[in-house]
Amino acid sequence: MDTSDPNNPVEKTSNGRDTECPFYGVRRMTEWLRKEGHKVNRKRVNRLMRQMGL
Repeated sequence: MDTSDPNNPVEKTSNGRDTECPFYGVRRMTEWLRKEGHKVNRKRVNRLMRQMGL
């Protein structure tokens, strides 16, 4: 795991979920990532989803 980019595991995890459930919004994706054990908030997920083009 690369420690220089704290978003890396979140991006990898959410990318797989986006293909399975493309209709997930920011709030639902945030809850799903929290259940997976990631410490994220809605603003971070929103920023990452915009960067990934979702």
